[in-house]
Amino acid sequence: ARTKHLCFAPNGREWLAATTAGLLVYSVDGSALAFRPVQLTYQLTPQHVYQTLRSENFAKALLLALQLNDKEVLKAVFYSVPETHVQYTCHHIPVGFVGPFLELLAQETLRGRHLELCLRWSNALLLKHANLMEKTQATFVPLLKDLQKAICSQSVELERTTSESKYTLEYLLCAGRLNQQQRLEQCNGVEEG
Repeated sequence: ARTKHLCFAPNGREWLAATTAGLLVYSVDGSALAFRPVQLTYQLTPQHVYQTLRSENFAKALLLALQLNDKEVLKAVFYSVPETHVQYTCHHIPVGFVGPFLELLAQETLRGRHLELCLRWSNALLLKHANLMEKTQATFVPLLKDLQKAICSQSVELERTTSESKYTLEYLLCAGRLNQQQRLEQCNGVEEG
């Protein structure tokens, strides 16, 4: 068999070879792989994902987006799932897609646009898949560290913002009291004159 192309996973633990004998997938630890060629079909398109999303089948839309592995489509689905459906949707993420979803979650948390939503996703994902993450630590520890760094970064930024807001509010309250006191003095001066 001739090898036409090699591709390595970002974690360095899996790789695949496109050969004349077919597609061969290898893993260092023999764990279940995220790549499932049985699930790839000609119908798996961004339009199909968006159509599933519009029909409010959020768990299926997320699964299709993860299979498609298109970052923009995955982000669109991620942000379209209502907060009330996050936990249910996390329960339907297959084991093989937990890693890529955790990676997306860390990236979006670091961006900080929707911190509360990202924290809800993190909580639901960790509650559902904690046992898996504990069993396959080599795969998940780097991803969990990225998520932890993102959350800590947002925590520091949030603390800085609230401190600034606190002092701004104190200033505005003092300025309001002084303004009110000046008005009272002006009113008293007009009455006396």
